[in-house]
Amino acid sequence: MQQETIKHVTHVRTLIVGGISHLKVDGTAMAKNACIQEIESGIAYETRPPSILPGARIIVILDSKTEQKHLRTVADGTEENNLGGLPDF
Repeated sequence: MQQETIKHVTHVRTLIVGGISHLKVDGTAMAKNACIQEIESGIAYETRPPSILPGARIIVILDSKTEQKHLRTVADGTEENNLGGLPDF
């Protein structure tokens, strides 16, 4: 059985208007759309917060009004491991 590849997001770059534009994935800056493509192809992403908290899985959602794809974490009741809780870079 093949082990699942998981990429870890430690930082985000947020635009004043428009949300997240880039993520720091395993030490490399990646555009949001590139991350969306990898997640949709089956590569798992999760946050790695600076604290000792466990990360949260990142999923792609579709805004039904704008038909744009966005990233969000699976709800687990912990705000610190959400994308918005990660430091900026």
